[in-house]
Amino acid sequence: MSCSQPTYPLITHESVSEAVSKIVSKDHAYPSYRRIRAEIGGGSLRDVSRFIHDIRKTAPHLFVIQKGAVSTSGNAFAGGPVDVQSCAAAEQMRHAIDGALTAFIASIDALRQEERRLAAEQHAAALAALQNESAACRSELHALTAEIAEQEQGYEDLAQEHDRITEDRNQLAVKVAQQDAALTRMSAEMEDRQRQVADAQAAVETVNHLLSEERAAHLRSSLQLDQLRSELTAKRQVEQALDEARRENARLRGRLEVLEPFAAALAASAHREAGGKVKPGKQGSLGLPATAAPPDS
Repeated sequence: MSCSQPTYPLITHESVSEAVSKIVSKDHAYPSYRRIRAEIGGGSLRDVSRFIHDIRKTAPHLFVIQKGAVSTSGNAFAGGPVDVQSCAAAEQMRHAIDGALTAFIASIDALRQEERRLAAEQHAAALAALQNESAACRSELHALTAEIAEQEQGYEDLAQEHDRITEDRNQLAVKVAQQDAALTRMSAEMEDRQRQVADAQAAVETVNHLLSEERAAHLRSSLQLDQLRSELTAKRQVEQALDEARRENARLRGRLEVLEPFAAALAASAHREAGGKVKPGKQGSLGLPATAAPPDS
């Protein structure tokens, strides 16, 4: 919270002089401090008394009351002409008031000097405290400067570390990009290989299908071969039987060739015995009808 300082009107030498002249000419009485202060419109009694004291020294005629003037103030004398005794008393009173004012102003000056001395002592103490505080601040400033230097060195180290980490990160980014490119190529190669594998599987399936057809054809050929072998075996058996029949035929032919002369003789003798009763006909050997020889095959 802030307290507002009281504001007083500006008290100057001219304003106090005008107030004194106005009061003396109007009231025909000696002006009091409060009357002058009221005429000015406020202000400090100390400032008013100081200006009045100065005006008494520089312009004492302002405080002279005209003879025969009637005072309207309660502080002035009663009406009527002013005599010499009254003026002397007023002068004595004025001197007394001047002395009191002088003493008052002297006391005020003494108080001001004491106030200045106390203020100077306070200022000296405050200055010493400020100097001590300044020394402490300087020490703290030196410590802070050293700490700041250390912090700056640490900051430089951190900056270098940051630069190194940034460079490593950039290198890693390059490596990652290269690895991504390599992975992309590998993925493309894998896709190509997968297509090749799919083509190979299709080719294998085609080959397996062809092999199945070849196996079926081979099986049919094997069956045909077995059938041909069976037929060949039967043919060989027939040939063997024909060979045996040929051999038997040759053997019989040999025997027939041996028996034909004897049969012819027997037939002739039988013919002779029959005496020609039987009409001769075409007969074979041994009185049997002639048969054709079996073929060779």
